Amino acid sequence: MTLRLTVWLAAALLALPCAAQELTRDPTRMPGAATATGAEPTAAQRHLPLSPGEFAVLMRGGVMHLVVDARLYVVGQSIGGARIVRISETEVWLRDAAGLHKLSVFSGVQRRALP
Repeated sequence: MTLRLTVWLAAALLALPCAAQELTRDPTRMPGAATATGAEPTAAQRHLPLSPGEFAVLMRGGVMHLVVDARLYVVGQSIGGARIVRISETEVWLRDAAGLHKLSVFSGVQRRALP
């Protein structure tokens, strides 16, 4: 009986660090492997306050919201010097001094109609 108890306690103690590590990950951010595309951002995108994987899109009360670091933004509000022009399921449009920029919510994924 004591051998079973010892084995059970050892297994429970080994599982604790893994469980604590999972709880610290921000659920609004994409996993590191999914955001590492290897592509360098363009010169126009380097100064933007957001990049793919740093934000999420949420519909609340029939209105699309941009979620950045647990804060909600709607169309017309500014974030880091850029004004939000449009929010859809798959992209966010920002306007700043350099012009209009489209940021994809899911980098590397494109929507298309089925044949």
